[in-house]
Amino acid sequence: MVLDIRTLSLTSSIISIALAAVMMHIHTTHKTYHGFNYWVVAAISMILGLFLMSMRGFIPDLFTIVLANLLMLAHYALVMHGLIIFLNRQSKIWVYVIMTLLYLVMILFFTYVSPNISVRIVVVTILSMIFYPISLIHIQKYSKDIRIDPNFLLIVTFIILILYSLFRIIYTLFYEDHISDFMVASAIQGIMFLVIIFTNITMFIGLIMLNQQAIERDYLEGEAEIQSLRGVIPICMHCKEIRDDDGYWQQLEQYISDHADVQFSHGICDKCLEKYYSGIYPTISDEDE
Repeated sequence: MVLDIRTLSLTSSIISIALAAVMMHIHTTHKTYHGFNYWVVAAISMILGLFLMSMRGFIPDLFTIVLANLLMLAHYALVMHGLIIFLNRQSKIWVYVIMTLLYLVMILFFTYVSPNISVRIVVVTILSMIFYPISLIHIQKYSKDIRIDPNFLLIVTFIILILYSLFRIIYTLFYEDHISDFMVASAIQGIMFLVIIFTNITMFIGLIMLNQQAIERDYLEGEAEIQSLRGVIPICMHCKEIRDDDGYWQQLEQYISDHADVQFSHGICDKCLEKYYSGIYPTISDEDE
């Protein structure tokens, strides 16, 4: 069985274009939350990385190896960063800086100083794998904090990516024959590349679903607020205070503020101005003229 890595990477970049177009359309035409914009950039980063990888052998290695793998790492970093922001957590930028520097040192060494394709595969896989469990933990641990359920599709996707990474590292180090050209690597490497294509699709579908969960949450909470203002409200016929469910009387403004996302700013209507401030009302009227 022969799976051409060049064809797979080019096909995957085309699939990523479709995913990025969908993400961009949703971001520009629908309600999205903080973090979604990073997922759009992540999709674009994957497109560029896979396309440059497919050009290996035609343009310099600096672009097809160093930059291509950096863009693919950036893809997973941006997905994780967007998730952390989406879940209202604090992201640590220094982590990305350290990982980028570590990647550049190792990938440049094993590309130009001591070329070794197998080690490069392991390095990129390990660095990518760091993002998967962090993303998985955040989804499981903090989804409830923003009042949504953990997204099952994303959880499964990150578990698959973790298992895939472990298998690829072990296979490449202990079972893979010497790789002289990544574009003609073994069928196992090609099959593992198919895993990347599959998880890339499920990941972005899961991210879209996660955004939709937040929209549904806001809709249901808005419906609950509206329902709380429906029905018969007991109000004093003289002072207009309202009796709440606990039997306490509240000012009209306070009651509405507690049951709806509104605030009041006070003023004086024309009738009350004339009734309560009749002595200065003509003067005010003259000034307005």
